Amino acid sequence: MRGMALCLAACLIALPARGALFEQGADDLAAEARAAAREGKLLAVLFEQEDCDFCRALREVLAHGKAASFAQGYRTVKVAIDRAETITTPKGDSLPSAQWAERLGIVGTPAFVFFDGGGAIVYRHLGTLSSPGELILLGRFIHEQAYEEAPWAAYRDAHGTGNIK
Repeated sequence: MRGMALCLAACLIALPARGALFEQGADDLAAEARAAAREGKLLAVLFEQEDCDFCRALREVLAHGKAASFAQGYRTVKVAIDRAETITTPKGDSLPSAQWAERLGIVGTPAFVFFDGGGAIVYRHLGTLSSPGELILLGRFIHEQAYEEAPWAAYRDAHGTGNIK
């Protein structure tokens, strides 16, 4: 499994992606998680709000061309927690997006939560990312399952983002 994760991590850097990151919303995240699994990916959900300065800054990072390679390992969707929309969670529950975010411990935005094909949480990242390189490094951190050995900040500091292209 670790070898496959390292191969996938290399692909995250090497291959260009198609489509915009976290541009699409979805009301059935269980179906999205299953589709991601069929594609050999994880589901990455971005929780955001319209009037969030950190979310606006993150959108600029996500729009950068270099960030697109993140999509090689992830199916991405966004969830607006400031709208009254009901969604089906990756586990199959139906509830308002804000209530779901609260259940997940999302106390601010932006926040990322990564799910496997069965809807189980793989990793949760609260806060913004400062560059496309940091986004790509977060993707590697998750695919390598490095969170089992060190926290994100230590991994980021040890690996840096300046050499990610």
